[in-house]
Amino acid sequence: MWQLTIPVLLLYLVIGSCNTNTKQNTEKVSVDSSTLYYCPMHPEIVKLSPGICPKPVCKGMELIKKVNDKGMAEVLNPVNSNVLSSIKTVHPKEMELATDINSQGYIDFDNRTKHNVASKYNGRIEKLYIKNNFQLVKKGDRLFDIYSPELITLQQNLIYLLSGNGSEELINGTKLKLKLLGFTDGQTDALVKTKKVLQVVPVFSKYNGHVHEAPDTRQTNMSMQSRQQTAELSVKEGMYVEKGKGIFNIFDPSDLVVILKINATDVAEIWVGQEVKYTVNEVSDSVLRGKINFIEPFYQQGGKTLLVRVNMNNHEQHHKAGSLVKAIIKGKKTEGLWIPENAVLNLGINKMVWLKKGGGFVSHKIEIGVTSNDWIEVYDGLTKRDEIAAEAHYLNDSESIIKMDSDK
Repeated sequence: MWQLTIPVLLLYLVIGSCNTNTKQNTEKVSVDSSTLYYCPMHPEIVKLSPGICPKPVCKGMELIKKVNDKGMAEVLNPVNSNVLSSIKTVHPKEMELATDINSQGYIDFDNRTKHNVASKYNGRIEKLYIKNNFQLVKKGDRLFDIYSPELITLQQNLIYLLSGNGSEELINGTKLKLKLLGFTDGQTDALVKTKKVLQVVPVFSKYNGHVHEAPDTRQTNMSMQSRQQTAELSVKEGMYVEKGKGIFNIFDPSDLVVILKINATDVAEIWVGQEVKYTVNEVSDSVLRGKINFIEPFYQQGGKTLLVRVNMNNHEQHHKAGSLVKAIIKGKKTEGLWIPENAVLNLGINKMVWLKKGGGFVSHKIEIGVTSNDWIEVYDGLTKRDEIAAEAHYLNDSESIIKMDSDK
């Protein structure tokens, strides 16, 4: 048996007490080590408790409590890539949607019904029966009377041949030449019968439609806008016209064309023969139907839009050229990942969403496809497990410059 004297026993008690205190102090240090104090002038000076900076230059400056960096990480992130918010969120959906395309446009005259009234010989307009631009004419209406030395000479040749000075072949050839120059059968028969030369020859319309100013007869001192305001033709009585020069055009309003503007992002979903439903001037209750007949092979407005044409039957004359049109182009069904249109922020070339991370949102770049009924197809950048802000515009102001996480 070990026998301990009183002094030895007291020594063990002191040592045990010291060990216990050391353990408690260690535990206390480990608990309090998350709260540190540092000198703002000398960040390398860090202590576990408040105090005074030991550096002489600080002259008794108190240490400042250091907050845990991890707890402030989200707050200290740049505001152009992170925001804190509690707005409504949505998840991308995998579904099949019909990619109908909304478009706007206008009604125009069909170039296929454009007829050019040109002079077939040199001459001077003695009498003009068409006074105004856009005036309606019918087939057989008298357009103008013209004096032409060439026509007078040709009539005199026919009268001379009819007087027994030419063969049947020459006579028929002269009659044909007069017909090609615009003489009607009635005018030729009257010339053969009366043997009297027409000094002034009337010209009749061969078409139905509206008269429009011809480009090559526009006056240089009058702009197109002013001519349309006055609705007055630049062709006047007494003017000399040259052979082959257009005097005016005639457009038939029975057949019109709808010109629709297609955004560059939707061009891949457009094809000839595609069904189109449209309304005119937004006040018409009737929905008209047609098909895309032609797609122009070049972009308008610096590559932003493409024009397509839809032929329009207007035989009842209910619609006028220049009327505005709203159309829905029926597209094919597309299966993919879709998000609400309002969840996407358009930054020009780039498209982004606010992706939820923790208690905030991070700007995130995505690749989009077509738009259909307020939904946008996502090609790349999201999965159906992601959570994004439902209203992207609520998380940025008009002057902010968004930097996406993919650009870091």
